Amino acid sequence: MAKKKTKATASTADPTLDAQPQAAASAGVTSRGAWRALDAGASILAAMAAPALTQVVWRSVTGKPAPKSARSSEITMAEAILWAALAGAFAQVIRTVAARSAATYWEHSTGSKPPSKGK
Repeated sequence: MAKKKTKATASTADPTLDAQPQAAASAGVTSRGAWRALDAGASILAAMAAPALTQVVWRSVTGKPAPKSARSSEITMAEAILWAALAGAFAQVIRTVAARSAATYWEHSTGSKPPSKGK
């Protein structure tokens, strides 16, 4: 009579195979953490750069120093609205550029897309 062949499971064939899924899961957590740090760093830099760049653009366009506040009585209503629109637009554009740059850097460095924000 012929013997039945039994399939070797991962745990009986090679004990190191059991550790591989855990290592892969751990690497995913590490890469998510690294991505979150890179993304947060880019956001912080963007938040710091936006006001300075907005002030430079304001001065080059109007020839006046940037308003300290949109509530200031030293500027007209139109200038206050223009300042608010310019500051908001610049902040969002700079945030977008920083986020896209961080994602591009991540893809070039790791060869994969940044981890998703889902848990």
